[in-house]
Amino acid sequence: MKKLFSLIILVACCSDAFPTDHDEQVAYFCPSCTDQTSARQRALALAASPNCDYGVPPQLPPISCQDTIRRVILGNHISGQKFAFLVTTDEMLASSVESDSLTTVERDLIDTIFQLRADWAGIDWHQTVEDGTIQAGTMGRISLYTEYATQQTSGGSDCPVGTALDHVLNPALQAPLKDAITFEVMNRLSEYQGMNPRVRRLTGVGVTAPSGAGLSLQWENPDERTFQASYGFPVSEVDSGLTDVLVYDVELRGEHNGQPLLHIGFDDQASRAAGAIVRDLLNGAATITISDECVLEKLEAFNDAENGSEIRVGGPGGDPFDFSGLSSGDGGAALCSKILCATVCSVDSDGNKTGCECQFEFAVLAPCDL
Repeated sequence: MKKLFSLIILVACCSDAFPTDHDEQVAYFCPSCTDQTSARQRALALAASPNCDYGVPPQLPPISCQDTIRRVILGNHISGQKFAFLVTTDEMLASSVESDSLTTVERDLIDTIFQLRADWAGIDWHQTVEDGTIQAGTMGRISLYTEYATQQTSGGSDCPVGTALDHVLNPALQAPLKDAITFEVMNRLSEYQGMNPRVRRLTGVGVTAPSGAGLSLQWENPDERTFQASYGFPVSEVDSGLTDVLVYDVELRGEHNGQPLLHIGFDDQASRAAGAIVRDLLNGAATITISDECVLEKLEAFNDAENGSEIRVGGPGGDPFDFSGLSSGDGGAALCSKILCATVCSVDSDGNKTGCECQFEFAVLAPCDL
């Protein structure tokens, strides 16, 4: 905490928080920067292109070029080392590197970013949903919804409820899961209140002091910097030998009055429901043909619910699908794989349906004449 408070004081009192003897600035995490030599090589690789006038319409060679000076800040979050360089690129694309100094404010900002990265990675992102509750880190065991219990039966059915598939078909059930993530982040990152902390896939980790001075360090490899929270479900409609799990990509985009502003996106490629990858189960590719009675029962219940969706054959313009006809396949009728579309439509001012599209698609084995 002392470091965070000293940062705020320093930024507020110092007018020379950031040097201005350059055209642009970039800042990166650099775990391979262990000395001046390795850091200099990384800075050289981040050199900018010269500022050239190519005319209108563009022509080669350019009419004129000016040298570009890019200030490169590098931080090794493992060792705590920090480096700064001025990298000049001339019109011949030759680059030179000169060591630069970091201000006290910059050093404190980078130290805070290092700590934020470590605290963010230290959050327990993996929980198990059981009997309608989860063990949510610093929050302790909390109830998600009282109307569901994992082993409970409902409406005379022997099918489990509160499963991963239930959450996929009813996104409203996902709200408590997302809220638990938000509360956990808020508790774990409370010391950064007022500093607008950010942890984002494309722009890295950043903080901003109340005075407005801020800094972000971009990831060393942006493609690998997606943080995921997951919820495992020990009971499933289909026993595949693998645990059903819902996975969310999480980014911290700032804060509002101490509350983290999170972007929480559902990852249907990493998530599993009813024993299958969600995207494979509900993309209509017919690679998975649904035949399990419990899964079909839940899809029928989804169709009957007042949720603005209607399951149709083949696409939004197809005929409504009659789930009761599935039982006729037991009498020896020829069966065909059918692609079904959970159709949602907009409604105009006159009450007419417009702009219909598939919310999701899936394949079932049904009598060919259905």
